[in-house]
Amino acid sequence: MNTNGTLKNIFKSILAIILLFISTAVIAQPKFNFRNPVLVSGTALSKGATYRFPSVRNNVDALVKIDTLVGGITLTNIDRTADGFQEAFQPEYNIPAAKNGYVDFTVTFVKKGTNTTQNQGWVELSGLDIDGYTYQGKKLVEYNRIDMGGGTVDFDMMGGEIMVSTQGTAHTATNITGTLFGQSVDTLATKIMFTVKNNSVTTFKYRVGSNNQMTQGMPRYASMYFLPFTYNNSFLASKTVNEFKGVKKMNSVELIWSLIAHNDINTVVIEKATTPNSFKSIGETNKSQIHFTDNNFNTTSYYRLKLVSFTGAIQYSNTVVIRSGTAATDNSFKVYPSVISSTATVSVNAVRGQQATLQLVDLNGRTISQQNLNLQQGSNNLSITKPNNITSGTYLAVIKMDDGIQSQKIMIQ
Repeated sequence: MNTNGTLKNIFKSILAIILLFISTAVIAQPKFNFRNPVLVSGTALSKGATYRFPSVRNNVDALVKIDTLVGGITLTNIDRTADGFQEAFQPEYNIPAAKNGYVDFTVTFVKKGTNTTQNQGWVELSGLDIDGYTYQGKKLVEYNRIDMGGGTVDFDMMGGEIMVSTQGTAHTATNITGTLFGQSVDTLATKIMFTVKNNSVTTFKYRVGSNNQMTQGMPRYASMYFLPFTYNNSFLASKTVNEFKGVKKMNSVELIWSLIAHNDINTVVIEKATTPNSFKSIGETNKSQIHFTDNNFNTTSYYRLKLVSFTGAIQYSNTVVIRSGTAATDNSFKVYPSVISSTATVSVNAVRGQQATLQLVDLNGRTISQQNLNLQQGSNNLSITKPNNITSGTYLAVIKMDDGIQSQKIMIQ
């Protein structure tokens, strides 16, 4: 008997178990676990049917009701388990040829074994695998809608595969390329995912559907997972960043930022892209520096800050877009896009450094929001966020400068 060898083998076994435990522990478990649905009322897979998902968390069940089926869509499975995340809610459906159809679900959290509603506090939902299909020049594109009564939405805003919009309290992610990501539920491609978060949730709405322009019907899958994902080009700017803007001066761009007073940032990496998904580092500073000049500006460019903490954790700022073209010789003002669902870029040329005021005014002349801007000489570009609790409609974006007032009509969704 080789005692030394035996001890080594025991040590290796213990180490393997520890490593397995660590690797398993770092994979976060979803807050809710949707498995083993039971039909409790109505006709299976039809409008009005209600399913109970038992024990989605401790002492909590979920009731899932099929509210509507639109456009000839048919449900074939209330919860697909052949692939994807087993804990996710994964309806499977068929969409007819040349139809735009969807299924609406209402999900209600109740006390285990009862119909008594239970508030779940902070809830995070991610719609996965929102892809499409293209054949002989015709496309099928999928969409998901999550309505938790508001909250925040996050996604890879530079991924180029989905478009996310907000209507009232509902957030909708729509595929725009018709590109298929695998033959099963894709759990890795964050560019075809989005995440919605809200507090004090008892019930919410979930829509899955497809716009099928092809000449044949198609089976499709959806997946709603109860965990957030980290997106490389997050729609939500890091809370560490107070402000990030860029000023174009002929063939250079000066980037200016500020961080919150108390932060754990070690380095700030300045990243640039000439297409929305091709960011590369163009410089690095410590957190005490608050500006950087790009002397190689010659075409429309995207800029963002990569914030690296002392522990190695990474956050990103909002993205600022600097358009190409010769700087104006007089003051000019533009907001794009002119139809705003969440964020927009304000571009204003200033013939000299000055203070300005940006206002959002409704068509009755009432000022809905207002913020002060510190403009530098040249083309100033700033990222702005749609004000909270604003209703959809037509507004005027008004900027007041030393040399007068300029405005642009915009639409807010």
